[in-house]
Amino acid sequence: MENIMMDHELQEELQDTPTGFCVDNDVKADWTLRKIAEIQNERDTMLAFYDGQIKKAKEQADQRISYLMEHLRRYTAQVPMKETKTQSKYSLPSGDLVMKKPAVAFRRDDEKLLKWLKDSDNGGLIAVKMSPAWAEIKKAITVVDGKAVLTDTGEIVDGVEPYMTEAELVIRPKKEE
Repeated sequence: MENIMMDHELQEELQDTPTGFCVDNDVKADWTLRKIAEIQNERDTMLAFYDGQIKKAKEQADQRISYLMEHLRRYTAQVPMKETKTQSKYSLPSGDLVMKKPAVAFRRDDEKLLKWLKDSDNGGLIAVKMSPAWAEIKKAITVVDGKAVLTDTGEIVDGVEPYMTEAELVIRPKKEE
C-alpha cells in the first residue's frame, strides 16, 4: 500500500502550492533529484531481490524437471521406440518422448578459426557481412528540405529519412558513497 500512495514528503510538497507540486527553485530541483535517485535505488533494490527470487524459482523448477526427465529417460529404455536415422521416438497422448541419437558437434573459437582460415589461404570459407557504416554516413549527410543529402555531392541518400526527436530531460543523480 505504501508503494501505491505517494510518500509523505511528496504529499507535503504538493500541498504547499495551490496548483500542485512545482519545481521553481534550486532547493526544490535538488530535492526532486534526490527523490528520483531514492526511487531509482528502491527500484533497483527491489529488482535485485526479485531477480534473486526468480533465479531461485528457476533453479528449483529445473531440479524438479531434471528429476522427472530422468524417470522418463529410464522409461524410454523399456518401451518400443520408433527408430529413424537421427532419433528414437515413442508417442503418448500428451506428447512424444524423443531420444536424439549421438551426433558430432563442434565447439568453436571464431577468432582462432578466422586466423587459421586467413593464414591457410582458405578465404573462400570466410563469410563477409556487409552493413552500412552508419557513423561515417551520418557525418557525410546534411538535411536539406527534410531530405538526407550527401554534403559533398548534393545527392539524396535513399534509405535514410530524417526526423526530429522530442526534447528529453536526462538526470544523472550522484551515486551515494
